[in-house]
This record gives sequence, structure tokens and C-alpha cells, in this order.
Amino acid sequence: MKQSFSWWSFVGRGVEDKMLLQAAKAIGYSGVDLIDPANYDLAIDCGLSIAAINGHNSISSGFNDESQHDRIERSQPNTAFPT
Repeated sequence: MKQSFSWWSFVGRGVEDKMLLQAAKAIGYSGVDLIDPANYDLAIDCGLSIAAINGHNSISSGFNDESQHDRIERSQPNTAFPT
């Protein structure tokens, strides 16, 4: 089973970002949710996938609306949508 953890639940609690990501990978997590886009590359370098992102206006103009997909993808770093 692949599991991810929610970034905001752990960040800012006295553990450096890289150490948190490395520890998550070491205990078996495969991804991280809702991490700050500035840390996407760090998460990937630590062997984690970006399992869920935020960064769009609202639920009414999010991924549930296919007409918004291109706008959201353009607003995220390339590491959010690996090919």
C-alpha cells in the first residue's frame, strides 16, 4: 500500500524540511500532500512523490472543472506534473 502524509500537519514543529521528508521516506511514506511548491524538488530528491497539491482559486474553479486544468497546470512547477 502506498501512503502519503499531509505536509502542513508536521511542518514548522522544530524539524528541518529535509529531515522531515527523509524521515517520512525512511518509515515508508511514498508521497507528500499539500507541500509548499518551493519544496517540490526537495521532496522529489528525497524520493517522495507530490501526491496532492493546492494552489488554485477554489473548489468551483479547481481540477473538478476540466476547463480549469490547463490554467492550474501552468501555475504549478513542472515537478508537480511529471511526465
